[in-house]
Amino acid sequence: MATADVVVSARVGDNAELFAQILELHVPKGSTVADVTYGLGVFWRCVPAGCYTLLASDIALKPDVSARAGATLTSGVDCRALPYRDSSLDCVVLDPPYMEGMYRRSVDHMAGSGTHAAFRRAYSAAAATEAGPKWHDAVVDLYEKACREAARVLVPGGVLIVKCQDEVSANKQRLTHVELITGGESLGLYCKDLFVLVRPNSPGVSRLKAQVHARKNHSYFLVFEKRRVAIRSVRDFRRDLSAGTAAPDLSSAPAPAHSTADELTREAPASVPTNPTEETAADTPTSLPRETVAEIPTNLTREPAASAPVSAPANMREGTAQTDLFGAPSTPDLAAKTASTAPAKRAARRAGRVGQGGGV
Repeated sequence: MATADVVVSARVGDNAELFAQILELHVPKGSTVADVTYGLGVFWRCVPAGCYTLLASDIALKPDVSARAGATLTSGVDCRALPYRDSSLDCVVLDPPYMEGMYRRSVDHMAGSGTHAAFRRAYSAAAATEAGPKWHDAVVDLYEKACREAARVLVPGGVLIVKCQDEVSANKQRLTHVELITGGESLGLYCKDLFVLVRPNSPGVSRLKAQVHARKNHSYFLVFEKRRVAIRSVRDFRRDLSAGTAAPDLSSAPAPAHSTADELTREAPASVPTNPTEETAADTPTSLPRETVAEIPTNLTREPAASAPVSAPANMREGTAQTDLFGAPSTPDLAAKTASTAPAKRAARRAGRVGQGGGV
């Protein structure tokens, strides 16, 4: 049945509302779902009871958490070492503490103290972390180990739903969602969907002398699918993909001979459009199917004319006619026209009959 009521990728609201929509869109009813970081069960508040077989667990369940109808609660389960068999679950839900302030060797140094105690209670077991990576790397390390376990217990085609948030660590921007997407691909987990959740209220901010980064007021839900054939989205922009060799280092390249836009405009052939990309954009394919990139030559869209030079200005899109703006005319007609008019122009300049912008 057709409908205009669609799920959108970004919304302002809370976790429970968006999580219910994600399940509706990506996880068939009746599936077996393991929420391995159940916490207080906040995600499930808007999900009708009985729609899924829910296996709720956490490393330390809160004493006041009660089981939903049709759900089982298990405490003492580490998301990095799940008790389930290989390829036995339809869906895994992962929402560990995603702030580095929750990973400290001492409880006294953990975030969420004082007036933020409720935050610590909801998102952490309030226990010191063991030896291992520090700061943001400790966050990614937990995600990495949990995702490995999720990939193991999911059936082929199974779904992993991950909650995360980017953060600034040691005054450096750390894009957690990008690290998880690329890391998941190495496990055969394809990021099928991404949702942005914006908090409805303003984040609490202490007084700052100078702001260096934007304050985060959004988080992500990533939806991964376990695939038999891995998909890679990581790109190395330093390599010439068509030749399979490293591209030359352009950082030390000499500056172009023409330093001003006015000079380029005066010397450009009259037949060359000022913006070549606009005239051919409609004929240029914007992307190739991800699964077929390996079989399709990367330079398939290039169709240079027989007389086109080897290289073109950097701002010309692949797929357009490559005209050399700085060299000799590229067509016989233009060359003949230039040769025939050059003597007349020189004679006119000597006679002083040509002004700025004038003609012969």
